[in-house]
Amino acid sequence: MNKNVIIFCGDNIPTNIKWLNEEFDIIECDNIIKGNLIKNNEELSNNRLYNTCVYLERELSHLINVNHDLPTEIKSVYPRQIVGSNLIKFQNIKFISPHFWYTKSIEFNIVSKFYNTKIWERPEFELFLENFEIDEKDYMVNEIKFHHFLKLYNFDVRSV
Repeated sequence: MNKNVIIFCGDNIPTNIKWLNEEFDIIECDNIIKGNLIKNNEELSNNRLYNTCVYLERELSHLINVNHDLPTEIKSVYPRQIVGSNLIKFQNIKFISPHFWYTKSIEFNIVSKFYNTKIWERPEFELFLENFEIDEKDYMVNEIKFHHFLKLYNFDVRSV
């Protein structure tokens, strides 16, 4: 078992990213919930956790140039740390994208709950949004809610 994994949700996984072809298992899936389940089954079968888990989804392609905006390497992460691309700046606050990030295996399980449980529909997320001047249809809503989720669970959020 390799020590790292990429959970890729979507079609046409980019193959021109240097670190993509190195020390990573690749799990292709329809969504992060299925990807996390496959990852957990692999870990149980091999009796070993992945060291670094990268989440990359197809929606990222409309936000960035994959050749220039993704990091050239995946650096090691510490427990309770999540690293993402500093793709989005909104009202002078930088948010990592919910479309590309990486962390340790256990933390990956926690963060995938953001997608699985629809926790962002809870009232405190709506209250948090009131701090920003946005329209509910604005693309930034998901990024802001994702950022708030990470802060609620005391993740150390870093950007590459």
